[in-house]
Amino acid sequence: MFHRINIRQEDMHAQRLLWYDASQNKINTYVMRAMTFGISCAPFIAHYVRNKNAELHQHQFPLAVDAIQRAHYVDDFIDSMSDEEKAIEITNQVKEVHARGGFEICNWASNSREVLSHLKNDGDTENQKPVQFRLLR
Repeated sequence: MFHRINIRQEDMHAQRLLWYDASQNKINTYVMRAMTFGISCAPFIAHYVRNKNAELHQHQFPLAVDAIQRAHYVDDFIDSMSDEEKAIEITNQVKEVHARGGFEICNWASNSREVLSHLKNDGDTENQKPVQFRLLR
């Protein structure tokens, strides 16, 4: 989830790094364009972005907002519903809200085969954008 959050251009330079290119005997300077995993504020920022994204779509997906803000820790979603139809409806809304924010939930688990049959559970990362760096000149 952390690498799916882009950093504002004016803040990218706080994440500069140097890379020695031995083939050219040259040091290149890069900036990380996505949030760095492992920095102490990353979980807070991820929660903020996730919650803000849910709020942006609250009128179209009202069930997802509460589920996202209450039943998430960073990118892990765990919830319980009273019946399968409600579980399918809420998880579909949660998936759509996250997709609109550039996030994808995968590797679903449920004790209901009915619910699992409605959720894509392939963990496909082939279409995800790679972490982006920009070379500074």
